[in-house]
Amino acid sequence: MGRARVCRVLPDAPSGTSLTGRRHLPAYADAISRAIDFGRSRAALPVWLIGTSAGTTAAVNGAAHLGSKVSGAVLTSSVTRRTGASGETIFDAEPGPVAVPVLVVRNEFDTCADTPPGDAPMVLSALARSPRKELVMVRSGQIAKRSDPCQGTSPHGYLGIEGPVVQRISEWIRAAGGGLMGAVDKLDASNSGANFDRQKQSLSDRVAAVRRGRDRPCSGELRRP
Repeated sequence: MGRARVCRVLPDAPSGTSLTGRRHLPAYADAISRAIDFGRSRAALPVWLIGTSAGTTAAVNGAAHLGSKVSGAVLTSSVTRRTGASGETIFDAEPGPVAVPVLVVRNEFDTCADTPPGDAPMVLSALARSPRKELVMVRSGQIAKRSDPCQGTSPHGYLGIEGPVVQRISEWIRAAGGGLMGAVDKLDASNSGANFDRQKQSLSDRVAAVRRGRDRPCSGELRRP
């Protein structure tokens, strides 16, 4: 994230709990709200919701229903079809009321049936109230051996171009008025493991950034009441 001050909150599902079909629900928006409060208790920064794959439904849910708590959202590999095990799409989360800047990132070579890149214009159209919305289409056909097309080690997870994609997102957030930003990262935390490898890499990158002094972890534990 360059020289920006960043405090990341990385929520996940309780052990043994499936989030399939739940990310668009009011209860999940409430969970995001509590995660934001948790982060702001440690760093008073604007909050951007960043979701990948099934996490995009969660990010849209929060951006649509949490008002001024959210400064913007980033949707990467948005789920727009129910052809797989996702159980829900971003449209179930009601993107229409989203009134903050939104960046939509897609990989032209993503072959996951739930996230066809050709649906990107439909995502932008659904964000009717967003004051600033943009589509960034990237290209990478790299895929790990025996990887499922909906896993992180494939074009779905931007394998091989993770760094440039993160840099592009960071630059867009700053240009959109993110300034010194805080980010609530919501990657795909489904029990299907759709982005497990990507999440591990994200954590490794975060630790490296902390050691370089560029990232600040929001340490502590958020407990469910």
